[in-house]
Amino acid sequence: MQVAHGHVASLFDLGVAYVLVPNMLDNETHEASGCVAHFCPWTQTLPYVLRSAPRLEAAGHRILAPSLHFQLGPERVKEALAEMAQRLGVRRRTSDQAVDEAYAAQRAFQDRLLDAGARALDALDRAGAPGIVLVGRPYNIYDRSINCDIPRKLRRHYGVNVIPLDFLVTGREKVEDLHDNMYWTSGQRILAAARLVAARPNLHIIYISNFKCGPDS
Repeated sequence: MQVAHGHVASLFDLGVAYVLVPNMLDNETHEASGCVAHFCPWTQTLPYVLRSAPRLEAAGHRILAPSLHFQLGPERVKEALAEMAQRLGVRRRTSDQAVDEAYAAQRAFQDRLLDAGARALDALDRAGAPGIVLVGRPYNIYDRSINCDIPRKLRRHYGVNVIPLDFLVTGREKVEDLHDNMYWTSGQRILAAARLVAARPNLHIIYISNFKCGPDS
């Protein structure tokens, strides 16, 4: 979250008119899970904390923070984003179309990730090679500055086959028998990845976290 403050400040320094920092409360809940998937309090309250930060306080009105309940479905997401779009002079019809296109693009992107992950597992099995599944929250496992470029170092210096959990986990796996109330959306995915790794002897886990994360603790 400290890094997020720097990102937003940098965008305003570049002269952007608005920065979209949605108040994301929960994620889509799949039938297989049965447990509501919430984002952590840091993520939920980020836009409000940003607006009160001394360096950003004067630009607080330029931080767009619609409240998004993804578990309530696309129509509710459209309603929330339409209110924000109206402020920018964008018609509801145009805003709704943008949301539909965004959902479609996200699904296509996730399909490509899972296809690449399946091919990676197949290649490891055929070669009899080990692999490391990288687990954690997206901003930790993908941001090279935050994670000290660990994934690249593992590959470049040690020849390790690294696969991030998003290439293997669909978000629809059942984990209630591991934790009957894993309300944290990242926790659900991390447990699902752990189960997948446990079932394959050639896979191992590296968990990248940071000390201030309450759910991780």
